[in-house]
Amino acid sequence: MEGNTIFDYFTAKALAAYYNTTLADKNMQPFLGDELFPARKKMGLNLKWIKGAKGLSPSLSLSAFDVKSIKKDRIGFEALQTKMPFFKNDMLIDEELRQELLIAIESGNADYVDTILRNIFDDTVTLVDAAAVTRERMRMQLLSTGTIVMANNGQEYSYDYGLATDQKYTPSKKWTDTSSSPLDDIIAMQDIIENKGYARPRRAITSRKVMRLLMKNEGIKEAIYVMSNGKVTLTEDNVRNYFREHANIDICLLYTSPSPRD
Repeated sequence: MEGNTIFDYFTAKALAAYYNTTLADKNMQPFLGDELFPARKKMGLNLKWIKGAKGLSPSLSLSAFDVKSIKKDRIGFEALQTKMPFFKNDMLIDEELRQELLIAIESGNADYVDTILRNIFDDTVTLVDAAAVTRERMRMQLLSTGTIVMANNGQEYSYDYGLATDQKYTPSKKWTDTSSSPLDDIIAMQDIIENKGYARPRRAITSRKVMRLLMKNEGIKEAIYVMSNGKVTLTEDNVRNYFREHANIDICLLYTSPSPRD
């Protein structure tokens, strides 16, 4: 036996090793937000960043030989500062469980110690998962609305990235209308972003609910049936291929389960 108390076993290093092993054993996939916006460690709660007004690169001005260079204006930027949200949660390790662990340690029963520790570590992994879900919700709120709003337990946090009005595209018809034109709307959004000097979007993120609307859309269904001479059964992959071919964009679905472990 390597320790005499619960604190000898329950360490940050041991928890990290258990968590990573659990991920590997179950082949758990990361959230989409983890891939798009990887987490970075930050000390304290102060949050500062520089928001630039990046757009089309300015063209150079012609100049004569042997004269002073012509100064170009820097692209504007704004320094922003706020506070990060604060979370403090725990799960109870009751006295009965602590006593069972101490008895198992004193008796030298390694198998029993491992069983009890696994239960404790599983509870802690639940908290780590909850943190991952919270981060994902914040990322996707910001990505879809330009804001993050959280309110519970008497606490409220609100962040506004300050998206310009023309960055929030409104389709001519809601996609719940089967006669709407999602393809035209997506191409229009791509054009707006590209015309601002940014890379043309090649990935769209949406929910399974919206995917179902796309599958019910009359124009999309007709186009897919025509392309296949009416021999295809409409699937999500058909819809993805349709947008990939006509708009050069990949449609990715958000996780709809509460945890990447489901």
